Amino acid sequence: MGLRQGIDDQMRRRHALRLQTMLRHVIMMRIICCMRTTVTLDSDIAARLEGLRKRRDQTFKETVNTALRAGLDHLEAPAKKPAKRYTLHTASLGPRLPNLDNIADVLTAIEDEQAK
Repeated sequence: MGLRQGIDDQMRRRHALRLQTMLRHVIMMRIICCMRTTVTLDSDIAARLEGLRKRRDQTFKETVNTALRAGLDHLEAPAKKPAKRYTLHTASLGPRLPNLDNIADVLTAIEDEQAK
């Protein structure tokens, strides 16, 4: 048996091992992902699911899976931190300006300021 034959045998064994591992994984996923179970739904939840099913034109199974995914995503999401509180500080902007539409009032206000 030559060196090349030995390398080929090792590659075949590794390939076979990878295939066995992948097959086990696929079998386990089929067992997990396609599990059938009986769930008792409250009447209000069943009514909401049925309404959603009709609006989306889906099967009941698709609607339940979609709702469960959305609910689990929401429950498993990290809690949002509350928004940081901030405080507005006031500042004086000086005396109130007269109505700028009337030029006479503006000139009077300026003259009064200069007279002080």
